[in-house]
Amino acid sequence: MPTADPYLVRSKHQIYHFRIIVPAPFRALVGLREIRRHLQTKDLRTAQAFDACRRPCVERFLPANLSQ
Repeated sequence: MPTADPYLVRSKHQIYHFRIIVPAPFRALVGLREIRRHLQTKDLRTAQAFDACRRPCVERFLPANLSQ
């Protein structure tokens, strides 16, 4: 079941992860192609709550047109 949130993905073990692709211009600076953090939950609502905490931090550092 896909989520409406582009930053939440579910692994093959049904665990949610916070995932964002680092835009090409920032990859050399960050040193990663993507940032992925395990949310340690199988519950979508709990994952969305974690996402609500992380999203402002990510969006603060990425221009709005590149973070989508």
